[in-house]
Amino acid sequence: MNLQEGNETALLAEVETGEAGGKVMVWAKEEVWMGRKKGGVCIRDMCSGREIAEVTDKSGEAFCRQNTHATAMLRHETSEVVWVGFNDGGMAVICAETYQCRHEWKPHTGTVHSITVSDGPDPTFYTSGEDRQIRSFTGFPPKCTATYTQHHAPVLSLLHTPTGLFSGSSDGYLYHWASSSPATHKAHANGCLILAAHPRNPLELWSGGGDGGICIWAHEGGKPLKMTKQLQQHPGPVTTLLQVANKMISMDKHGVVVVWDGYEAVQRISPEGAGGWQRHGISAGCLVGRVVSWRFWTTGGDGRIKVWGCPAESEAQMVSDLMTWNSELQAANTNLETAVAALQVRADHVAEVTESNANIEATMHSAITSLKNVHEAQLKEASKHHLLELEKLRNMHFAHTKGLSSKHTKEVAAIRAEVASIEAAKIEMMERYEVCSAA
Repeated sequence: MNLQEGNETALLAEVETGEAGGKVMVWAKEEVWMGRKKGGVCIRDMCSGREIAEVTDKSGEAFCRQNTHATAMLRHETSEVVWVGFNDGGMAVICAETYQCRHEWKPHTGTVHSITVSDGPDPTFYTSGEDRQIRSFTGFPPKCTATYTQHHAPVLSLLHTPTGLFSGSSDGYLYHWASSSPATHKAHANGCLILAAHPRNPLELWSGGGDGGICIWAHEGGKPLKMTKQLQQHPGPVTTLLQVANKMISMDKHGVVVVWDGYEAVQRISPEGAGGWQRHGISAGCLVGRVVSWRFWTTGGDGRIKVWGCPAESEAQMVSDLMTWNSELQAANTNLETAVAALQVRADHVAEVTESNANIEATMHSAITSLKNVHEAQLKEASKHHLLELEKLRNMHFAHTKGLSSKHTKEVAAIRAEVASIEAAKIEMMERYEVCSAA
């Protein structure tokens, strides 16, 4: 990388990616997420541009939507997720901590062009597509809560502000969804490609068009949307609007970069004046934080990342920033100390619970052992008693059986004697009968 220094916005470095199809990117902490030309998503180091990871699916394999590429991307800092839209109408929600895809679905029938989100603890996500529709989602997994079908052309850009949702379409119209019936305004001749709020005034909307123009809109609460100014510095379609410090930076498909202070173009950089960089123009850009000066990246059709530097507003601004960072650092240290104290209390509580559990287990073991011993003694005593009772019953049975046997023997002897007497009488009678018969 060949670095440059200066007091104005300047090209600092360039990184060859080999990904001519990388159309979208978003900054997440110290990283920049980029869409791959073959349906994947990679993560690059903010300072070096080196690829450090890639998004995976739930099985741990490299995430990839076959025959597609990413066309829209949004990082939601509060929930630590990155929403990605694809040119087949599909969407993916990816965890920014683990780089794992958490959910996939297909809400649109054509290319997903833009994603935006509302503020607050229960955010609403909005997506727009080639199918001329805008869809809103809440919760996780995302549930569609509304579908907006009033656009007559593909919806290319979205932005949610304190006064509601804005959308721009390829027919050049800008819609303000402050109610169920949107206010419509003709903004550009060849499509409303990009929307952004000005860093100094969130109620001032900037729109970039396919005609190379930038329109400034006022949308104060309760008042109709009104165009207040038109700016013209770009020879080609305006593809990117970035908030950098208190300035706005615009870029177009011809590779021209313009720095705006208020409504004045204070710097204009063209490809011819910067060594022929970005030969295929700028398709996407993102702010990647501040390292001494503000840094932002751009990418285009040549497969290269351009790293730009934008100096601080002034020395007073730098001092103010340092004071702000110091206050934030002190607050972070206080929060850390509070967290450490809370962890110590929790650790003490865990130790007490562990000791209590050990005591309970020892008491239960002792009680179980005592009950076991008592039960065994009772069982032994009962067995002895049962044996004595059994022996007693056996003796009684034997005596009873013996008595019955003796009585039975005497009765049998008497019966036998009686039978013998009857037999003798019978013989005697037979003998007398024979004597009588002979006479």
